[in-house]
Amino acid sequence: GERTYHIFYQLLEAPNEIKKDIWEEGLVGASTADFNYLSTSSAQEHGFDSGEEWIETVDALSTFGIKGDAFFDVMRSLCIILQLGNLTFEPEVVYGEERS
Repeated sequence: GERTYHIFYQLLEAPNEIKKDIWEEGLVGASTADFNYLSTSSAQEHGFDSGEEWIETVDALSTFGIKGDAFFDVMRSLCIILQLGNLTFEPEVVYGEERS
């Protein structure tokens, strides 16, 4: 289910200073409503504290050597995934016929 997206909820609950370093234009001030993958619910609805879990995730990634630039690369990759979820596609119509 949607719990598999918990890292995205954590990312949105990260401190603003961190969000600025990751992706200022897309994360600072963003909420679940801004991303199709997350827009149907919130972290609180699932009964977990994304802010606290953010700290645990950062610590766990650091244990595996994912810190500094590597950490920011991973977080930016997650932001790209969130943005890809917002893409919509329209069918192409050629000579009055719809193509996929």
